[in-house]
Parts: sequence; C-alpha cells; structure tokens
Amino acid sequence: MTNKTKPIRIAAPAFITLMNWFAGVMAIIFAMNGMLVEAALFIIAASVFDFFDGMVARLLNAQSELGVQLDSLADAVSFGLAPGFIIYRQLSENPEIAPVLTYIAFIPAAAAVLRLAIFNTKNHNEQDFFGLASPAFALFIAGITLSIELSSHQQLTDFFQSGTFWITCAVICSVLMLLPLRMFSLKFKHLKWKQNEYRYIFLLISFAIFPFLQIITLPLVIVLYILISVLYHINYKNIKTF
Repeated sequence: MTNKTKPIRIAAPAFITLMNWFAGVMAIIFAMNGMLVEAALFIIAASVFDFFDGMVARLLNAQSELGVQLDSLADAVSFGLAPGFIIYRQLSENPEIAPVLTYIAFIPAAAAVLRLAIFNTKNHNEQDFFGLASPAFALFIAGITLSIELSSHQQLTDFFQSGTFWITCAVICSVLMLLPLRMFSLKFKHLKWKQNEYRYIFLLISFAIFPFLQIITLPLVIVLYILISVLYHINYKNIKTF
C-alpha cells in the first residue's frame, strides 16, 4: 500500500464511523425532545455503522490507530451518552422519582467511557470481550424503549416503565460494563460447532423466540447473551482480566 492510497482507504471506514457518531448525536437530540422511539432507532442505526466500519477497515486492510481512537469517540456518544439521555428522559418523566435521582442515568455513560479508555490501553488482538460491550448496553436500552411503545405485552411494558426498573438497569449495566467477565464475541473464525458452541446456542435461541416475542426479543437477547457469557466465563480456562 503506497502512502497516497492508504489515506484514501482509511477515509472509507472513518466516514462510516462518523456516521455512527452522527446517529448518536441525532439519538441525543430526539431523546432530549421526548421522541424516544426515534432516539432508539438512531441508536440501532449507530450500531449498524459500528459493525460495518470495522468490516470495511479489514476488507480494505485499512486498520489504523486513527480508526481505533475515532471509533472509541463515536462509541462514547452513540453507546454511552445517547442511551443515558433515554434513561434520563424516562426517569425525569416519572413523578415517583426524585429529580436528583434522574442523574443516575449518566452513570452508564461514564462506565462506557471508562471501559473504552481501558480497552484503548490494552491489546486489541483479544477476540473475546471483558464486561458488557457498550453497543450491547445501548441496544438493550433501545430495545426496551421500542418495546414500551410497540409491544402488545402490556404487563411487561408496564414493568419497563417503572422508575425503579430504570435506576436498577442503569446501575447493573454500569457494573456489567466494567466487570472482568469474559464474554464471547459473535465473530466466527470458522463455522464448525467446536469452539463456536456458545455462539450457535445464542443465535438459535434468539431466532427461536423472535416469532413469539417480536420486538421484546431485542432486550431479552442481550440478557440471554449475558447469561450464556457467564457460563462461557466459568468454563473458560486461563481467564484474563482487565
């Protein structure tokens, strides 16, 4: 790769990463204006851009330190601040929650930034995650938000609207993002069952429950991912920590 072609190749994944950042900014704007469904959809869009920027970088052989740092900055907005504003809006609109408690919503945003800083100081060659990845946290919040508006499971959506639920969710998710829990990646090195057991089990259960639960599947598969990762962590030898 020549010095002239490399910047051009780097520009492609960098542009996709900036789209991730832009989607996060739009999610924040919509959340601030109480348009939580739109905010959730932009978080989902940001996660799609986050997936493809890495893929494009690998395809173009354009991985760079610039890309790593830019990706972290975009993720801090899209998967830290944006879901934080959704939680803040949910808490601020709940008359049972004292105003001072609404700021608990931003504890996960701080945890996400700290997690990204820790990741940037470690070896990036590790395939697994340690702790809940911030995009998974953001998708969990987006999924709950969409479930409240779009699901027909009234009892479950009423539970999701509880102020206690949102505070508990913010605290637990913050802990999970920083917990030295080995969590499997969904990246396949090969398609054989061996060494991919947890990935296949997760995907099979996720697809199986979707026809029955529909939109509620999105937050529930994140919970499923965490539970299966606990088993993965227990059964993994020579566990590394942050």
